[in-house]
Amino acid sequence: MFNGQLYQKTPFRALNKILEGVFILHCPKIDAMCAFCGKSKWNPRLQEKDDEDKLFCGLATGYDTRVEPLPKCWEQMTKHEKSKYAKMKKTEYETMVLR
Repeated sequence: MFNGQLYQKTPFRALNKILEGVFILHCPKIDAMCAFCGKSKWNPRLQEKDDEDKLFCGLATGYDTRVEPLPKCWEQMTKHEKSKYAKMKKTEYETMVLR
């Protein structure tokens, strides 16, 4: 937790460096820092943790919210693209569970 003194005395760029990698991660889809990007060892395909860190999109909805399979940034996708992607991932998930 940051106190008010640290925030007031720290220039924005320095504060960004402090927060970088803690709260704000680099998203490869937009090639910039994104507050909605999160990192976890959770593997949604296996439904368990593994050794590899994966990036997840906090804006994406559906069964698989990993950044890697997204065609582009969720925020830049149209409603049609979002719906199509969510249905595709739902179908993938259902076929995976049936095996």
